[in-house]
Amino acid sequence: MAPETHEGIVCNHWVAQVHPKTGRPVSIHIHRGSPIPVADARRIARKAAPFGKLASLSPLGVCSADTGDE
Repeated sequence: MAPETHEGIVCNHWVAQVHPKTGRPVSIHIHRGSPIPVADARRIARKAAPFGKLASLSPLGVCSADTGDE
C-alpha cells in the first residue's frame, strides 16, 4: 500500500519496503512500545536505509486513529 493511504493512524509496528539503487528490495521492521505516527515511521525508515528509496510502508498489528494528543 502507498504510504499516503495511512495518514492519520498510529501503530506500534510498521514494515517498510526499500528499493536500493542496486540489488534486491529490503524490508525494515520498525517497533516501539508506544504508537508511532505514519510520518515518524516514514522518517525512521528513510534514515535506516539511506541507500535506497522508500517504496511502501505498511502497519502491522493493532492500530488506531491519530488524535494528536501526544
